[in-house]
Amino acid sequence: MNLDARYTALAARDPRFDGVFYVGVRTTGIFCRPICPARTPRPSSCEFFESADAAAAAGFRACFRCRPERAPRDVGATSLARRAARRIHEGALNGMSVTELAAELGVSDRQLRRALQDELGASPVALAQHRRLMLAKHLLQDSGLDIAAIAEASGFGSVRRLNACFRERFDCAPSDVRRGRAPSGGLVVRLDTRPPYDGARLLAFLGARAVPGVERVGSGRYERVVAVAGRVGAVRVSLEGPVTLRVELDSSLGAVLLPVLTKVRALFDLDCHPAAIAALLGADPLLAPLVAARPGLRVPGAFDPFEAGIRALLGQQVSVAAATTLAGRFAAAFGAPSGLADAGLSRRFPTAAEVASLAPETVAAIGLPSTRGAAIVAFAQAVADGRLRFQGDLEPFGASATSLKGIGDWTAHYLALRALHHPDAFPAGDLGVLKALGRPTPRAAESRSGSWRPWRAYAVLHLWTALSEGDLAP
Repeated sequence: MNLDARYTALAARDPRFDGVFYVGVRTTGIFCRPICPARTPRPSSCEFFESADAAAAAGFRACFRCRPERAPRDVGATSLARRAARRIHEGALNGMSVTELAAELGVSDRQLRRALQDELGASPVALAQHRRLMLAKHLLQDSGLDIAAIAEASGFGSVRRLNACFRERFDCAPSDVRRGRAPSGGLVVRLDTRPPYDGARLLAFLGARAVPGVERVGSGRYERVVAVAGRVGAVRVSLEGPVTLRVELDSSLGAVLLPVLTKVRALFDLDCHPAAIAALLGADPLLAPLVAARPGLRVPGAFDPFEAGIRALLGQQVSVAAATTLAGRFAAAFGAPSGLADAGLSRRFPTAAEVASLAPETVAAIGLPSTRGAAIVAFAQAVADGRLRFQGDLEPFGASATSLKGIGDWTAHYLALRALHHPDAFPAGDLGVLKALGRPTPRAAESRSGSWRPWRAYAVLHLWTALSEGDLAP
């Protein structure tokens, strides 16, 4: 977008561009989302940025009205700097060094620093500090945690350090933000997405596949047992408005808040661009009426990629209901008790390392063919030892997944759709997709989908949903 187009979107407070760019106001030193309710500044006072990180690196402070920390993110960029920034946003530098992060991304320490400086104007450490400050601000305005708990949850080593950094950036103390406010109790944050958002259908999709004892869905609410970095607790997500989720977490998850929120964003597909997707898919004669009927349809991600992989393997050649029953048996047999008082959230899903140590016949004993039990153990071993990683682009991920016993193209693309959350994943051999397209061959379905790129995963969800709701003849 050129400067004139960005200013026009800002003046209109166009929600389609929320998280796509930010505006720094030179006269106030504050940066805002394009939907900020404050009076629109003059063009001469505006400086536009592609990310909140870049705005902060230029010396602007985050607005307390439009709350940039709640904005959806722009997930289209795949440069080294953006991939590194995403990992830093997830809290990577709270638990590893810059050198270790560079190694994970396959570059040198120097390459990583140079890429971030050139594209975002900040060092890795500065980005991490900005992310901690934004999370602290988020918790101060949303949650009922005390200042000491906020300092821990946002990655500061002490209240003193939080106070010093907060004063330096915002010219006020954390306690000043709290004064006069009535935050909700506990560890609560709110996350926004771009409109339209069909949260009800996404919850229905998750509800049909909820693992008994691990997940629970009902009354506009999703709940699950979470195990991240040795911390176990419950996460409860509810629809609070047309484009806002309320996320409530057990206090035991405070130290892993950043990675948990990243997983919630992926699970609820908060960072997609519905207008761009609708414009492309709506040009197809088959998809046009489906997109018009469900403009806010999203692709459900996965909170735990390994768990999604097990679900995909359990779901081969069986119904959704049967796969859900098997997943419940799997969690009951091999997962540990959650330790939570809530009887409906009694188990945590087993880790890859735990499943990798099992004998194939032990896994098959829950009611699976012996070959499926062997495939599940082989899959767990590949995840545990790092041979299969849920990252990267579609083709290399697919090649890595299909090299494993029991994983074909359908399973690989379903994993890419849910666990990798890749927007262009397309399980061409899926029975529902083939029915919706008039039963062509998988190769013909693959060819038919070419005009839907790079949003084929959303086309799949539209086809599945239309078929299940009777808009398309089976």
